[in-house]
This record gives sequence, structure tokens and C-alpha cells, in this order.
Amino acid sequence: MYKFIFYFLILFTCSVTAGDKYFIYFKDKPVENNSKLFKNSPYYQNALTSISYKAIERRTKLLGDEVIDESDIPINTDYIESIEQLGVEIVWKLKWFNAVSCYINSDKLNEIRSLSFVDKVKPVGKFKLKREPDFVDSREHSTSILKTTELNYGQSLNQVQLSDVPVLHEYGITGKNVLIGLMDAGFRYAEHEALSHINVLATRDFVYGDDDVSNDNDVSHGTGVLGMVAGYKEGELISPAYDADFILAKTENIAVEVNLEEDNFAAGVQWLEAQGVDIISTSLGYNVFDSGENSYTYEQMDGKTAITTVALDMAYKKGVLTISSAGNEGNVSTWKYITSPADGFYTIAVGSVNSANDVASFSSRGPTADGRLKPEVMAMGVGCYSTGPSNMQYRTINGTSVSAPIVAGITAQLLSAFPYLNNAQMRQIIIESGDNVQTPDYDRGYGTVSAARAVSFPNISEEDGQFTINKMFLSISDIDLSSVSIVFLLSPDNIAITELENSNGVFGSPAEGFQSGDTVKFRYSYKDNSGNLHYDNPDKYYSFVYGQKNISLVAVDVINDPVPDNYILNQNYPNPFNPSTTIGFAIPEESHVMITIYNMLGEKVVTLLNEERSEGYYNDITWHGYDSHGRRVASGPYIYRLAAGSHNVVKKLVFIK
Repeated sequence: MYKFIFYFLILFTCSVTAGDKYFIYFKDKPVENNSKLFKNSPYYQNALTSISYKAIERRTKLLGDEVIDESDIPINTDYIESIEQLGVEIVWKLKWFNAVSCYINSDKLNEIRSLSFVDKVKPVGKFKLKREPDFVDSREHSTSILKTTELNYGQSLNQVQLSDVPVLHEYGITGKNVLIGLMDAGFRYAEHEALSHINVLATRDFVYGDDDVSNDNDVSHGTGVLGMVAGYKEGELISPAYDADFILAKTENIAVEVNLEEDNFAAGVQWLEAQGVDIISTSLGYNVFDSGENSYTYEQMDGKTAITTVALDMAYKKGVLTISSAGNEGNVSTWKYITSPADGFYTIAVGSVNSANDVASFSSRGPTADGRLKPEVMAMGVGCYSTGPSNMQYRTINGTSVSAPIVAGITAQLLSAFPYLNNAQMRQIIIESGDNVQTPDYDRGYGTVSAARAVSFPNISEEDGQFTINKMFLSISDIDLSSVSIVFLLSPDNIAITELENSNGVFGSPAEGFQSGDTVKFRYSYKDNSGNLHYDNPDKYYSFVYGQKNISLVAVDVINDPVPDNYILNQNYPNPFNPSTTIGFAIPEESHVMITIYNMLGEKVVTLLNEERSEGYYNDITWHGYDSHGRRVASGPYIYRLAAGSHNVVKKLVFIK
């Protein structure tokens, strides 16, 4: 059979036959005098020893001293023994989910479901691979960009130049001391001229249960993804984080049976987190089962349903920055939207653009089923140059599969430059670095990531309760570095200016005189070599809440939990629009909600919603450009307002004929 290399849609197949694989979920974790999470309890200590020292260090950056929670407590061994005594073969113990995956004969199902400690039994999804062409002859179809750095990027220059990666390489920022976990099909790297330099700390094959991740006949996908983040061969391929360390998890089998199983994925995430990875990146997407089975629907792309999605979000809550390709369904009329695990609340979904920074037709669109903005960011995913499965082999690849590792590599560069950053800070900064951050939409999210903007975005470090604001200035040749100052906006009529010293390219300023909960606003000023004064943001101030570490310039609220913390009114999409546009919003509690359109004179045009709504995210309000009398409105700008409880939020939209 002719085999295509996979970079596009992965389809599910889930058949239930004798000896098929199931999840068994248990009702509770072991309890001893309600003290299982006391730090001196054996449960806590066992959980602590089950993760690496690096994992503890990474969790501490986000969670402080509370690095262990109930999800880390092992599954009750009595439950496992009882299951095994029934002749059931357990595959993976998923303590985060208080579940095991196992092979169960059909005649045992009812007996297991009737056990007093079993909560539910569900089949494990077997996802069938859809193979499509994903590469063409690289030397005939690549387009060169004028070389701008001392490194020779060869045919990979387009993909890194679009996201300003070479700028950081010039400063020696290459992902050093950052640990990246990749989840994919097989990886073959040890003998490839562009990959043999990589420091791989651990590997694990969750398909065959060994440590060899290169033993499949088809390792093109994983090897290509690895090359996009870590490849280094002058004149051929230089990727963002070629100095990073790696842990590789093979969770997909594309050699023989082409079955991709979601318990392997969840087990892989759990293992990578315990090893201490800083970043997990996956270029796998799941949505549709085979005919006759229960498929995931778009309505289930809600951040709460797919176990692959939930697994990545749980890793995020333990301090890992999680990244996923958005999917390649943009031009598939029966789907179009993102696939899991890109629908996660915390996972960064990455879409694809071409070398002209136009959205690729295949790149999956947002929103999520519950109305959240996706994808978050973009990177080049059309005609990308990367490694093939054998030494000295290179391929040109299309797909969000190669966009995601570019963003993972840039995030590693960011963390390498500022090792104290936690994953929430990194997520915010990566999103703020997008080129569409002021007008995010469901096609390109916050825009194409810029490594230079990310590393030069200010960030906060903390030591002994003292918060310091840090900023690196890049690629500004006409600047008097001795003139750099930070300008605090204390009130509309009161500013405080502090001159800063350059310490190895980073300007640090203690945030003094503020109390916990205060909103701190600031920007930077500097003089050029002619003595003229400039501001890094002429029209805006950065802001953060003192006691927290996330700085915002534009994207104030970029993480949406299942229950929002406040009232949110999304930018309508599309905008400008004709013939219709969709308005999304979120409310943190049950409220009477009104959404009203006004003209620029403040006169009411039409009320689109006037009813009680429970807390949550909504994306079901559509305006077709008609007023309350059914007349088509004139072209031009309009105001739309969310009124919920005592809260009012307004935004502007534009109707065109």
C-alpha cells in the first residue's frame, strides 16, 4: 500500500470488541484519617517522591509551597489488585484522573461496572490516522529571503525570519537550559546531521512499552517536528531552540495498525510532567471516530470533554507551558474548527500562516464550542523546511504540525533568557507578542508570534517578596542605553521617573511604594543618539496587579477558565462585517443579560439579547445588520454593549455594505 506521511487530520476509530481497551474510573483516592495531603503524611511524601526534583522546582515557580494536590496521590492499590484478580490486564495507571486503562473482555464489563469502588467505565478512543500528502521536493518549491545574520539558515530562513528568531540567535539566546517534552509518533535523531547534537535526557515509547522511540518504519512526522524546534545544520536548517534539552514521548503508532490511542497520550503527558519538563508541545489532533461509533462533535470542543485536552490542561496547572497544533480542518466544510487538545483552556493553540503572513487555508479556525478565542497564536506552517527520517534527508512540510514546534522553540528562547518565568507569565508574553494582539479574531487569534517582541516584553521577577520589573532592549541601534528610564503612572497627573542601569542587556527596576492589589502602570523612555526623547509605547502603559506577575499591554484577559472570573465582552467576528457578525461574552454568575447595538450618536438601534443567563461563556449572538424595525442599517461604525447585573462593557464594530 502506498503510504503518505501524516501532518494533517487525525481521525478516530473506536470499536468495542472482546479484549478492547477501556478506562476504569474510581470513586475516590485512599484516605487515612483525612490527612493524605498533610506534608508529613505518607501519601504526600509518596506523591512527592514520584516526581523529579526539576518538576518540583518548576511547580514551585507557579504554586509556591503547594506543589502536591490530590491528583498526585496514587490510585488505591486495593482497587487495582481487585481489578487484576478478575483477569484484567492494566495498561496505564492515570493517577491524575483516578483511572486505569486496561484490556477487558466483554463478559467482564458488567461485573466491573458493579464494583462498589468503580465510578464509570468508558472505552478508550482508538483514533484512525488519515494520511495526506504533506511534503514536496524542497529545492524546487522553497523561496529564499535575504540572509540577515551571520548564521547560514539555508532554506529554513523563511520560517524563523517570519517570527524574528534570528534576532535572538544574534544575542546568543538559543533555548539553553530549558527542558522541552515532545509528544508524537516515532523520532529518529541520533544519526541525522541536523539532530545528532541534541541532548535527549529520556525517551519512552507508550505504544510498545519500551524506551526506543525510533523503532517504527515511519518516523517522518515526529522527526520533522523535532527538526522544527531543535534542528541545527549550517546551510540547511537552524531552528529556534537548538541548544535546549529534550524528553521524547512516542504516543502514536503509525507503523502498522495506524491506531492512535488517547490513554497513551494521557500517560505520556503525566510522565513528561513528572520528569520536570518546562514545555510540552504536541502536533497531534483528534476529533472524529470511524463511522458507526460515537464521534467527538464540535460541541464537545469545549475544553472539558476530550481526555487529551484535560491532560494537557492538568499539566499546565502543575506549571508546564502546554502547546498544541490547532489542527488542519480550516478548509474541511464538515468541521473547519480546532481539534482537541487545542481546545484546552490553558493550552496555546497554534495555527499556520504562509511566508507572506497570510492564514493558511487548512489552518483550523476558532472559536471553541463554548465561545473562547482560538487559535491563540500563529507561526509559519506552509513550505516549512525540516528534517526527514534518515541522515542528510530534508523535507518541505505543510501543516499546523510544524507551526506548533516553532512556537515551542520561541517559548524556550524566552525561558532561557529569563529562567525565573513561570508558565502563566510565558503564556501571557507569547500572546502579547502576536502581531494581531489589538484586534484578535478566530482566524489568526492574537497573531504571528515574534521572538524579539516576546523577549523584549517586560516581565516580573520576585525575590524575598520584592517585585522587580525587567526589560531587555533588542535591535534598537539608535538608542543611548544610559538614558533608559522607567516611567510609573501614579495618577493621571502624577508620574515617577527612575533612571535604569544596563545589566547584561537587561534593565531591572524594583516596584516600590505599592501595596498588594494596587494596579501598577508603567512604560519606558529613552533618548536617541541625537538627544531626542522616545517612549517604547507612545499611547499605552503596561499594567499589572501588585502581588501578581502577569504584565499586560493589550491582551488583558487571555485565559478563560470554565467559569469566568469577571464579565467579558468579546470583539465581534468578523469585523468589519457583511452580512452578519457573531458576538461572544462571558459572565461569572447568573445574571440578566442585555446586548444592545447603538449608533455613534448613542441612539439605540436594536436589542439582540434580553434574558437571564447562567454563568459561563456564550457565542450565540448574531447581528445581521438590521434595526429593531427590520430595516437595514447604514454602513459605518456602531457601539455594542453588554449589560449584566450592575456591569456594563462596550466595544465598537463596523458594518459595511
